[in-house]
Amino acid sequence: MSALSLSDLPIELVIHVLCYLPLSDLASCQLTHSWLCALIRGSILIRFNKAIQAAGLDANPHYRRDRSIKDRLGLLARIERGWWDFNVEFARKVDVGCVPSGIYGLTDGMYVISDGEKHALQFCTLPETAEEETEWHRVEIDSEVIGVGMARHEHDLMAVVTSTPEGDTFKIEIKLLEVSSGEPHPCAQYPEFPVTDSPGLLPEVSVEVVGDNLALVVTNRQHEDRPEDHFYIYEWKTGKLKMRVTAPNGSYSCMLFLTPDILLLPNAHGNAFEFWEIPTIVLPTNAPKQPLGTISLPLLDPGHVISRISCRCEPNPSVYGTPFSTQSFQSSPLDAIAMFTIHIQPLNIPSDISFMIFVHRRSLLRLCPSNTGVILDRSVKTPWMAWGPPVTRCFNMNSLVTRWTATAAGQRYTMFLAESASLVYLDFNPVRTRRLRLVRGKKRPTEPHIIPRESGKVRSWFETKPNTIRHHAFMYPVASHLPYMVCSLDKAHGYDGVLMDEQRLIGLKTNEMGKVQDIEILHLGLTCE
Repeated sequence: MSALSLSDLPIELVIHVLCYLPLSDLASCQLTHSWLCALIRGSILIRFNKAIQAAGLDANPHYRRDRSIKDRLGLLARIERGWWDFNVEFARKVDVGCVPSGIYGLTDGMYVISDGEKHALQFCTLPETAEEETEWHRVEIDSEVIGVGMARHEHDLMAVVTSTPEGDTFKIEIKLLEVSSGEPHPCAQYPEFPVTDSPGLLPEVSVEVVGDNLALVVTNRQHEDRPEDHFYIYEWKTGKLKMRVTAPNGSYSCMLFLTPDILLLPNAHGNAFEFWEIPTIVLPTNAPKQPLGTISLPLLDPGHVISRISCRCEPNPSVYGTPFSTQSFQSSPLDAIAMFTIHIQPLNIPSDISFMIFVHRRSLLRLCPSNTGVILDRSVKTPWMAWGPPVTRCFNMNSLVTRWTATAAGQRYTMFLAESASLVYLDFNPVRTRRLRLVRGKKRPTEPHIIPRESGKVRSWFETKPNTIRHHAFMYPVASHLPYMVCSLDKAHGYDGVLMDEQRLIGLKTNEMGKVQDIEILHLGLTCE
């Protein structure tokens, strides 16, 4: 009996297997045999999977089952075209309706703010179609709100960090709410549980929820006694503490989930990024005492220190998928761009210098020792020059507003150039950048391509040359090579800032006190119908 060949297998099985291959492997398969090449080119399912990979998206398995693959391919093309042409499907102005504090959140299609007294949260689901109404919901909180974390698409969950004064300390607690009802979350055994008592001044916090894990950073940088920073991991459904890490004051201020059980902790005091593994079993003996590994940031001049690091990488990875999402697609968490804003302060001078580092979550995960399989001395840092330049892009951000952090989603980052009144976004999708460079061909891709339209000129160009920052804050010039595309809409909008999620740009208008008073939603490319 002769051996079976690949072509002897059922076509459906071969197509199913091919749908799991990355784009580079699919291209190699097409070169191996004419039968395989014809199959890959002719299968609409493979075309669909290639298209979402190239766009850096994941298909939502919970999306409407009555939509055909052909319909979803057409929808995907509209999404891509909408962003590329800066084509606003619809715009809507929304009055905030209160005097907000500085606490806000933008994730999973929801905009959240706290009122000026910080004893209530207001939130609205941002519209996905022009016909959808925008309605504010309000949840009263019996303590002062100091932080909010969202896992709406995975759990319909909002984690609220509160503070209550008790003598000379503040009692820090977590409240777990169901977004759709505003009530205590039904999956939480303890919808409210204590974390710690913070001495003196009100602390700063950062909170994220992925899978069953809730991560929390508590820091009190302004306290004269400079108490230690604390990093906690809780199993939010049971309220059990899985791990706690302490560090010198000013070390931690944010965190980033690389996977549901691996975290990256930027350490300002150590001028580095730390990889931490979350234990799977809730036992004190399982909690790690030191990071899996550490990668260094660019060396600073001896007269400078990092005062603070903020970060964002949306969307987060998930364990249970996105059962509460109505979108046809969402950005691939693994391909999402991570944004780190690094504030550097000269010693004995009350000034601040801001730099920004962009790097894909996938690139950071490849640097994690548990992912490489290489056992390293955990006390040794990987120097910046050994990892940073090929996979990052660094910018001096002193000329831009860095007050808001919800300015990146998927592989895009938006900025607002106040002087030119331009809306700008950067796209770090490597497939899209390579393809569009090929399409432009001899048209010199670094020169702007201009699309005139009534709403203003749309300009786009590519940046592939390495960038080098020469600044006295760094000991050596900082080089970075990650290519990106720029898209700019030249129009006076009168915004004071701009936010971004996977579907929209959100223009912010502030009052004389610098508080957001209304927003304008610019929807680019529909992701549901």
